[in-house]
Amino acid sequence: MSLTASPWNSTSAIEKVQLWHFGPGSTPGDTIVYVPEVKAAWTGNFLSNELIGNTMLLEGGPREYIDTLARCKNKLDIKRIIPGHGPMGKPPAFDNLISHLWWLLREVDEALRLGLTSTAAIEAITLDKRFLVSRFSPASRVNPLIQNFHR
Repeated sequence: MSLTASPWNSTSAIEKVQLWHFGPGSTPGDTIVYVPEVKAAWTGNFLSNELIGNTMLLEGGPREYIDTLARCKNKLDIKRIIPGHGPMGKPPAFDNLISHLWWLLREVDEALRLGLTSTAAIEAITLDKRFLVSRFSPASRVNPLIQNFHR
């Protein structure tokens, strides 16, 4: 198979496209399309860009998701992330999302320790501002949506 190596404005053809499954992420079947020649990964809902350290936990749990992110990060030499939604990203997106998921786990563990119901926990846990897009970024308009993803 030969594809033009756009959007990097390369005149060479892409000779190799790989499909990777590292385990459950936002869903059990999250698959990464990786092109080693340009070190780019098409990630769908699995991983967004580095500005948005938040994602949808549609069918998976945060502990497994963290492990899956770490396996992907350690195995593939990714320089460019092409998510299913939003602008392209860079490798810091892995650490940002892992940080967000650890934060979420700690918050939920604390809610459980306090004996909160699931409804009370959802109301009590508000997203830490470090996981929001800077208010100075044009992408900040997605913040209301991001604030509800963790629920």
